[in-house]
Amino acid sequence: MRSIYFIIKEKKYILKELLMQAKAKFDWDISLIELGARFIEGSRLADYPRMIKEINHQEWKRFFINYAQELKKEVFM
Repeated sequence: MRSIYFIIKEKKYILKELLMQAKAKFDWDISLIELGARFIEGSRLADYPRMIKEINHQEWKRFFINYAQELKKEVFM
C-alpha cells in the first residue's frame, strides 16, 4: 500500500486513472465496494516492509481511508 501511495504522490497520478488503466491493460475488474474494502484493510496493516524513503504511517493510512470514503459516495449514490 505504501508503494502505491508513493507512486500516486510522487508522480501526481490520479488513482481513478490508474484503476482504469489497470482494467484496460490486465483485463482486471474490481468493484468499488471491494476496492474500498481493500483500502480499509490495507490501512490496518501493522507489519511494514522496510523502505528507502521514510514516511509517516498515519499519512498514507489516512490517504487510503479518505479514498475509501470517496468510493462509498459513488457506490451509494
